[in-house]
Amino acid sequence: LPLLKLDNPRRALAHLAAEVCGHPSQEMTTIGITGTNGKTTVSSIVAGICEAAGQTQGQIGTNGHRIGQRAIPAAFTTPEAPRLQLLLREMRDANVQTAVMEVSSVGLEEERVTGISFSAAGFLNLTVDHLDYHGDMGRYGAAKARLFTEGVKTGGTAIIGIDDEFGRQLLLKLQTGRPDLTLLSLSLLSQTADVYFESLDCRANGLSGRLRTPQGTLAMESPLLGEFNAYNLAIAVALCQAVGIEQSAIITGAERVQVRGRMEA
Repeated sequence: LPLLKLDNPRRALAHLAAEVCGHPSQEMTTIGITGTNGKTTVSSIVAGICEAAGQTQGQIGTNGHRIGQRAIPAAFTTPEAPRLQLLLREMRDANVQTAVMEVSSVGLEEERVTGISFSAAGFLNLTVDHLDYHGDMGRYGAAKARLFTEGVKTGGTAIIGIDDEFGRQLLLKLQTGRPDLTLLSLSLLSQTADVYFESLDCRANGLSGRLRTPQGTLAMESPLLGEFNAYNLAIAVALCQAVGIEQSAIITGAERVQVRGRMEA
């Protein structure tokens, strides 16, 4: 049999899978979300907003994958490249306009998302996890950063949470290394960020507040609980704005979304 020797078989596999499936990520809006905590919640909010905008939702992540109302069990947060490209092709064939995906550090390290063209991506946070795989926090953070240094397409948007040190370093790195991107900072702690809450009320039945964004201030209501979910809500809203979803759909979707298994009342 012919034998093809490759320096990086996983990277080649990802590009081949994208080619075989016809590069579906280039035919729709694809949003990636990475961070130690909050990926499932943010992707669920984005999917709910897309649904409120009248779109057929496409979601890939820990809670399972969804194409419209069809649920598909998930073996991994970020599937292996051949499975992932097939999912994206199924989504596009089902008229999904926006696919939202949780992007794990392992998925990035193992080239599972290589070959995917992300229209926008969000970074949430970096806390201690997965060191059995990555070895140390430096390598763990470097894996997360690849979503932005390699994955987001030219002209795309990167939204970076700057409430931890790694996020601040990542933003500085992208300011010099990816001048072709629109970069937005997000914070619950600083009102000098591009996206922040002018006011925020965390109640026993949900959240309300005024979220300041480059596209204006939005009056937000959400059934989600806790200040950390205000952070998740803010980055989801900013990602939806970045890909052109209307403000009315963003507000309506945010008011409806509950996240299965995540601080459910």
